[in-house]
Amino acid sequence: MGNMLNAIKDMPLKAAYYMGKRDAYRKELADELALAKVKTTPTQIGRIKVYYLLADSFDERFAEEMGWI
Repeated sequence: MGNMLNAIKDMPLKAAYYMGKRDAYRKELADELALAKVKTTPTQIGRIKVYYLLADSFDERFAEEMGWI
């Protein structure tokens, strides 16, 4: 647990921002997918695609900031 807290503490602020945005979009995606199981509309399909692309984009930016890619 201590190692994880140190890693978070030492994380660059920009990386933390991208991680937060990525997680927020993943939650929105999960919520939209849960709603789409009942009755899918074209608007929901569009939102799902947008949330997926945004989460993927912020995931890539996060990895770049962390120096992983």
